[in-house]
Amino acid sequence: MLYTALVHFHSLWRWVALVLPLVVLQRSARAALVKAPYAPVDRKLLLAATIALDVELLVGLLLWVSVSPLGLTAFATTPNLMKNPVFRYWAVEHGPTMILAIGAFHGLSASAKKIEDASAKHKRVAIACAVLVLVVLVNMPWPGRVYGRPLFPGG
Repeated sequence: MLYTALVHFHSLWRWVALVLPLVVLQRSARAALVKAPYAPVDRKLLLAATIALDVELLVGLLLWVSVSPLGLTAFATTPNLMKNPVFRYWAVEHGPTMILAIGAFHGLSASAKKIEDASAKHKRVAIACAVLVLVVLVNMPWPGRVYGRPLFPGG
């Protein structure tokens, strides 16, 4: 039951954790082009995106190392792990790649806070969001892949 609740939450929350950085990316890219000031709403949206990503990461880590039958089975089959595309994806590809993407996002967005010039700050935030969104989109378990999941729980 805990597994089902967590995987459903993780599957639904991924859309929040993807849409918020997309909103920040769109605002920051546009603001960088027109040299708009870095407004309080920009800071709040970036914070909301960061929190959404951190929640998604924490739930994903909990699934990955403790309650997911796929994760636990994948780790238990270490000698044959790389030969099975499903186990390899869940144990080696998905988690570490998402951790790196969110880590890069944190680093780039944190470094943007130190930039005084609004246009440069917007540009750095846009780059952080673009990197994150690209990596997340490439590494999501899209339906149709051998390890794919439905777009929404129960779908």
